[in-house]
Amino acid sequence: MASLTTVDGLRAAAAIAAVAGFVVTVAAVPLSIRVARRFGVLDAPTDRSSHTVPTPRLGGMAVAVGATVALLAAGVASPRSLDASTGGWRPHALVLAVSLLLAAIGLADDLVRGIPVAVRLAGQALVGCAVVAPWVLAQHPSPASARALALAGAGALALAGFVNVFNFMDGVDGMSGGAASVMGLHVALLGLVEEQAPLIVIGLAVAGAAAGFLPLNLRPTTVFLGDAGSYFLGGWLAAAAVVAVGLGTPPVAVVVVAFPYLADTSTTLIDRIRRGQDWKASHHDHAYQRLAFDGWSHRAVAGLLSLLTAGCGALGLVTAGGPPLVQALAVALAATVALTYVVLGQRPDLLGRRATPPHRRRAATGE
Repeated sequence: MASLTTVDGLRAAAAIAAVAGFVVTVAAVPLSIRVARRFGVLDAPTDRSSHTVPTPRLGGMAVAVGATVALLAAGVASPRSLDASTGGWRPHALVLAVSLLLAAIGLADDLVRGIPVAVRLAGQALVGCAVVAPWVLAQHPSPASARALALAGAGALALAGFVNVFNFMDGVDGMSGGAASVMGLHVALLGLVEEQAPLIVIGLAVAGAAAGFLPLNLRPTTVFLGDAGSYFLGGWLAAAAVVAVGLGTPPVAVVVVAFPYLADTSTTLIDRIRRGQDWKASHHDHAYQRLAFDGWSHRAVAGLLSLLTAGCGALGLVTAGGPPLVQALAVALAATVALTYVVLGQRPDLLGRRATPPHRRRAATGE
């Protein structure tokens, strides 16, 4: 494992990443709430909202500070824990550059509100092309080849895609923080399985920070991530996935942990487009939203998604080192789990319950 002549050095870096991410975020969230209230950065409820009172929406900046401080502190404590054979690029530099640039785009929308979707997508694409694509090319033995260029384009596209998936799924208290904690831990475990020290530190830093956001986020109407936070977390996790694949981790092992998120978002978008609805407009069509409207508490929905994400992540770890047949079975099982969740969310009657009528949906969320 890279840099661990010094297994003790990696242990120290991993512990610092997890603990610092959690502690710094816990300390920073109350400050983010005060700043949001001071400058009026509040999420006002609408008829499509899942909350009923104006709520501070800068909590994601506390997560960004926590994860960034955690990763830098771990690097200072054990510099070689972030070394890897990455064509001269240190993995944490990619993760920090991507996530902080995307957080800036999200923060602009939090502060200004109403920035056109096309402008935000263009900004995300620019980050992908300017940061992710060059990193991917640097890993390839023939950077100018058609294959390398295709992989670079795929990496940039995957970044923008997952950032929006994560943002779409940020709709009930505790869900994004819980899922990001699980996904970060998955990255760290992949690093352990694949013997890639940078993945361990990168994963634990974001897992700790996301967990640090939960104590106050789980209190209704206390604080939201905001676009800055969801863009930051989505960007960090997407960049970590790019790093993992670049370091030789099987792509399926990396992606499978996100199957529940990908299934919910893709099926919802396809259905809305099929029905001729505006895919960009706010809505309550996601499976997790329907569960909340059917009487599930936010904590129950968040807990379910975290549990399903963890289960798919465990199956992803199997695909990292198992024989082809085992890998195929693990992927098929993870896909079945994700699609079953979507079906249950779209068809609450299958659980013996009736869907909540539209005019009662806001009251059902209870925020």
